[in-house]
Amino acid sequence: MRSADRSPLPSAGRTLSGGGRERSYRLYRPVSVESGKPAPLVLVLHGGFGSAGQAEQAYGWDELADRHRFVVAYPDGVGRSWNAGWCCGPAHLHDVDDVGFVGELVADISAGESVDPRRVFAAGVSNGAMLAYRIACESPGLLAAIGVMSTLDILIVRTGYCR
Repeated sequence: MRSADRSPLPSAGRTLSGGGRERSYRLYRPVSVESGKPAPLVLVLHGGFGSAGQAEQAYGWDELADRHRFVVAYPDGVGRSWNAGWCCGPAHLHDVDDVGFVGELVADISAGESVDPRRVFAAGVSNGAMLAYRIACESPGLLAAIGVMSTLDILIVRTGYCR
């Protein structure tokens, strides 16, 4: 995990236009990933009030990508939030199509990088975890698996998020 020393992040900042909005994300491709060889992609969805840069700095995914040879994308939510369908913040309030955004993001990264479409994963924290569940429900086949973390997510699984 990177310390909070404000050193520059090793990823590249990028933008993507879609759904009437310009969205931003950070992309980290380790030198350990062979150019031209399809690599797994992990999307790291920050929690509410977080950001792509905060997630990259705090969660330790770059180091895991170096060790296990995969590409990591850190998208930014609208107003530091994700539209999980029933929750949260500005993204929900403005009915932002975050499921569509993530689909476009995967397509955009895949067009510019060599990504194995069978090995695209999402890891989400709190509000990002809620979005990961929503993507899994509404875009079957986009993600091979999701990993989530937060107490509220246990409640979502027990009550059945996909209906």
